[in-house]
Amino acid sequence: MFYNPANRLLVIHVWEWNSEDLIIDTIQRLTPKVFILDCTTEFDFNPNIETQQFKEIVKVIKEHKIEAFLLLGSLSENSYRFNFNNHVSPFKVKFFPTFFLHHTFPLLKYKYNQYKIKERIFYMQVNRPHKHRCILIDQLARLKLLNDTNYSWNLNTKEYEHSGEYKFKYWKEESKIAKDDYQSEGSSYIKPEKHYFTSLFDLVSEATTQCIFYTEKTFKPILLGKPFIIYGAKGINKGLQNLGFKLYDNVVDYTFDSEKDDIRRAELLSKELLRLSKLPLQEIDKSMHSIADFNIDKAKEILRDDNQVHIDDNITYKLDIDLGILNYLY
Repeated sequence: MFYNPANRLLVIHVWEWNSEDLIIDTIQRLTPKVFILDCTTEFDFNPNIETQQFKEIVKVIKEHKIEAFLLLGSLSENSYRFNFNNHVSPFKVKFFPTFFLHHTFPLLKYKYNQYKIKERIFYMQVNRPHKHRCILIDQLARLKLLNDTNYSWNLNTKEYEHSGEYKFKYWKEESKIAKDDYQSEGSSYIKPEKHYFTSLFDLVSEATTQCIFYTEKTFKPILLGKPFIIYGAKGINKGLQNLGFKLYDNVVDYTFDSEKDDIRRAELLSKELLRLSKLPLQEIDKSMHSIADFNIDKAKEILRDDNQVHIDDNITYKLDIDLGILNYLY
């Protein structure tokens, strides 16, 4: 938490994981003029926006007539599965979907050779086995797409409490640690094992299917110039077009991206990968180079912005890339 008594500004960051009671007690004790819930590194706040606990925070904000801002890293309110505006009022919401682009860029210390011969259709890195990732790998196994590819699966569902007790139907779960030791959040940025570079697509399993939210998992292949396909919320691939990026729709059929149901969307995506796997890899790889180059240029264009945003006439902040948090300037 940060409080500036000079302008009565209270800032709470989501990664502090404060309890509802502590947040409410702090607001009532300080009665700030402006309150900022900084969730730029997430798509939601803790406690979750849909919960009664968040409603209690909202109630206190209204009672004290505090000007409140909610900063989120998701694409927009339209990608959430619930009536977003009903839950967050009176917070003024600001979305920063390219936060992780700025965070990822200085941490990538290696390059990707577009012209390297491709041997496999995709490569997938998974650290935490969230339920939607269990669904995806199960569907990949159903079509035997794991037989001739490389992937990492660092934790099994018994080791991770947020897997939702998923029961695999087609895949016999086993931990699979890549030779690059991709085992933690920090190692997301290290150079992957060689099979990543000889695969056609980076199969990105994003952080959530609750809304469109892009992390380093998506911006890494964009910055490297590697073709990718994302499994996340409905519309997550096409949502990149709203940010100015191009899809590989000269090769990929993105019909799966419009499917609401997670299991069905994973099934359709897997079928599309199966179709692509039967095509000549080198030819379709060559046909995607110009799109990859365009996306690199678009990413650099976004990175050139100074990232300084005015929430209103009195409050300005600038993204602090090194710390991965917001550095507020007053």
